[in-house]
Amino acid sequence: MYAPLSHIHPSTLIQRKRVLPVPGRILVGQGQVVSPMEVVAETEFSSEHVLLDVAALLHISSEEADSLINCHVGDRLSVNQVIAPARGFFSFPVLSPVNGHVILVGEGQVLLEAGDSKFELLANYQGKITQIFQDKGVEITAEGSIIQGLWGNGKFGFGSLQSNFVKGNSDNILNIDKLNTNYRGSIVFANHCSDKKALKKAADLPVRGLILGSISSDLLSQAIDLDLPIMVTEGFGHHRMSSLVYKLLQDNINKDVILIGNNFDPYTGVRPEVFIPLPSSGKKPLAMDFGFLSVGSQVRIILNPGLSGVGTVSRFLEDRFEFPSGLKLPAAEIRLENGKMEIVPLVNLEVIN
Repeated sequence: MYAPLSHIHPSTLIQRKRVLPVPGRILVGQGQVVSPMEVVAETEFSSEHVLLDVAALLHISSEEADSLINCHVGDRLSVNQVIAPARGFFSFPVLSPVNGHVILVGEGQVLLEAGDSKFELLANYQGKITQIFQDKGVEITAEGSIIQGLWGNGKFGFGSLQSNFVKGNSDNILNIDKLNTNYRGSIVFANHCSDKKALKKAADLPVRGLILGSISSDLLSQAIDLDLPIMVTEGFGHHRMSSLVYKLLQDNINKDVILIGNNFDPYTGVRPEVFIPLPSSGKKPLAMDFGFLSVGSQVRIILNPGLSGVGTVSRFLEDRFEFPSGLKLPAAEIRLENGKMEIVPLVNLEVIN
């Protein structure tokens, strides 16, 4: 059977779309090589809407107000520019309260957009522009090592990879004492974090990102609020980083890595991921979104609050298995990295490649 595919791979080819929130301008060309911090597109959008009820302000009917309003849709207005003149001796002209442009006129009212903001879309990846979507964004094709996780806080980071693992410490919780200025500007990885002070210190240094095997669920709100990219590879609670993830990170210490802390969406396939750019060989197959689940497949357990980790499919159960929740579901027996056997619903498995 087919199952979602989670990539933990030392060398593969990926394609990622980078799209503006609203139409704008594309700043790169087809075939151009881009760096992670390069702006590939930009746009402007308004952050505030102001509705002026001219009829009410002048104490006249909407029809009379429409005849007095002297601006049109698309006009740009400056602060205190006259929108409608005074009506009689005891009224005042209606002035624009902001710099903005007119988006609607009618029924005695004027709607303005104000507070224009410029939005710049970063490439986020080091690779080549392989497709341009007019006014919307680009597709980037890149070759490198990739590690996809289970949770991200929506932030982006780029820096040299460093380990927070301490020799002889089997737990390897994010170590607040080891976090010092040597880590400033780095992407740091550790097994677990359950300490609010450690998260805050990492943000204050600042490091440029954290890759954690697991995180305590009571730290999630803090992790989301911090201006610090965070990716969790195994889940919530206290779980060790899988040996696959640890080895790939350990093999790339001191290399520049990209941390994209996307929110995991199992329906669209968008995931948080760490990408380590490699020189292009032009021979790598494109990473797929789905893989075939069979006996011997290496899998990751997902969306299961009581169990997390990586293992191998030992067998598929012939009948639906009744879980403690009372649900009867198709399931497989999984041999975890520690040798323990667990029965897991098929819907909670994804193939690792």
